Amino acid sequence: MDGRRVIGGKSTTKTRHPGIYYIHMELPVIIDQCRQGNQQAQAQFYQLFAPVVLGVCRRYLADAAEAEDAMIQAMFKSMTSLKSMRDHKTIHGWIRRIAANECLMILRKHKLTLSDDLPARMPSPDPDAQARLQAKEVLDLLGKLPLGYRTIFNLYVLEGYTHKEIGELLNISLNTSKSQLIQARKRLAEWIQPNTNPHHHENA
Repeated sequence: MDGRRVIGGKSTTKTRHPGIYYIHMELPVIIDQCRQGNQQAQAQFYQLFAPVVLGVCRRYLADAAEAEDAMIQAMFKSMTSLKSMRDHKTIHGWIRRIAANECLMILRKHKLTLSDDLPARMPSPDPDAQARLQAKEVLDLLGKLPLGYRTIFNLYVLEGYTHKEIGELLNISLNTSKSQLIQARKRLAEWIQPNTNPHHHENA
């Protein structure tokens, strides 16, 4: 037997874990069962989203313990707030925003400060650099960015916040948000140039 069966018209898969059987339900069923307090569904919800949420938190927080704490808080808040989510199709963006907000609360405790100084000469868009900035390897470089640059880049590029929303979240001006993003892109583009080692720029 392949472990598959049908419950309530929904195809599920039973997977063996040490001493426990988990029935893999479809996402709408998991969400509905979580809302009703079903512990098995909550366990599956955690298994499904915790790695994604932890990945978000690690992009904001360099300290591994802080990132894990933020992940746990974000998962708890998301599971206890599922009743307020109207469409399960939006859950990925919804839960990522919860994670980002948890990280921002931690960053505020670190007294995150941002400068609104714009570069004297605005850099022209470089199509090649933009293409390189979209490469997966860039995620590994985010941790080397200064805290302000990394925070704005995460919020704007990876989480989809607007500069207006970022300004409201961090209590900064639009110019501050824009300038931090410009500097972050510029720094990443420099690091992605051929034969460029980002370790030489860590203290720049």
